Amino acid sequence: YQRRVRAGAVASIAFGETTPLVDGNVKRVFSRLRAVLASAKDNQATKLYWDLAEKLVCSDRPGDFNQSLMELGAVICTTSNPKCEQCPVSKYCLAFNETKASDYAMSKLIQSSRSKTCQICATPE
Repeated sequence: YQRRVRAGAVASIAFGETTPLVDGNVKRVFSRLRAVLASAKDNQATKLYWDLAEKLVCSDRPGDFNQSLMELGAVICTTSNPKCEQCPVSKYCLAFNETKASDYAMSKLIQSSRSKTCQICATPE
């Protein structure tokens, strides 16, 4: 797994090849965008993330795309206290826009709060 991540990073960032990259940050972003309720270690979910990354990677500037996606996960779509209101893709985010968050059988799902924080994205206190 780590070799594939490094290979994607080197190929896209250093050589401009249209190669996907899926690290932990990208997994988190994709899992929230698609409202995938699976462990980050789930093989089926990981395959979904790689397939999605392959379809989305920008052929004009693949390195910039991959770096931006990793940065989005590191700075905005964080594990705890995600900044959903600041997210440039929140209008496409199924987790953020989900109106029936309680329908998800997710142990880490916290109940509604006064802030406009994605209830699926947020972690328990």
